[in-house]
Amino acid sequence: MKNFLFIYPPYCFPISPYVAPSLLSSILNENGFNSYTLDLNAKYYNKILNKDYLFSRFDVLKNNLFKLKNNNFNYTDISEQDFISKSLSFLYGVVKKEEEIIKSINNIDKSVDILKSEDFY
Repeated sequence: MKNFLFIYPPYCFPISPYVAPSLLSSILNENGFNSYTLDLNAKYYNKILNKDYLFSRFDVLKNNLFKLKNNNFNYTDISEQDFISKSLSFLYGVVKKEEEIIKSINNIDKSVDILKSEDFY
């Protein structure tokens, strides 16, 4: 007997899951084949949409901003200087909203629960 594995890669926003791999797998199983679905999209979002992960990423962002801010760059061309300048401006803007970001991260579990509820769909 043949075995089938359908892999759904992480590229879709979680509110619009792609059902074809699971549908194909169930049709094959109903017709005597062994098939499985590996939803890497769901695994990916389950990994990144949690407090620990988001706080760790925000800490990395703040640490990188500190490193950028305290580094003396030897710009090789004006486009590199412009890129660094724009990046620093963006990062400063993010860190200035730290209180809002922390509040959002602390509410991520509620958001995930809503996304996973049958009432949402």
